Amino acid sequence: MENPLKGAGDKAKELAKAVRLQAEEAINASEAKISEAANALDKDNDGVPDALHSLMQKAKEAHKHASSKFDELKAHLDKDADGVPDALASLGQSVKDAAHAAKTKTEELAKATKDHFASKK
Repeated sequence: MENPLKGAGDKAKELAKAVRLQAEEAINASEAKISEAANALDKDNDGVPDALHSLMQKAKEAHKHASSKFDELKAHLDKDADGVPDALASLGQSVKDAAHAAKTKTEELAKATKDHFASKK
């Protein structure tokens, strides 16, 4: 009787070799597709996808625009360029004037009260 497993090792080796070759071909094809996709995304080959360049440029322009608007707003609010918005400066002066008026009125009331009690003695 002949051994049914005779030559099975050789067939297994051939099958393994065929599977390995197919796997290597699949890997090579995948690497080629990846390379092709990367080249399509980065045409200038600087390592940064071209769409990201566009996005970065838009972000820079938006930053410039926002900075310009901020400077305009700051100049509008602080026309004398003393570092304090003009509305706060005038408010500060108003507070000082009100404090001075309150102090004066308090001194007048204190004097009137003192005179009132002095006249009752």
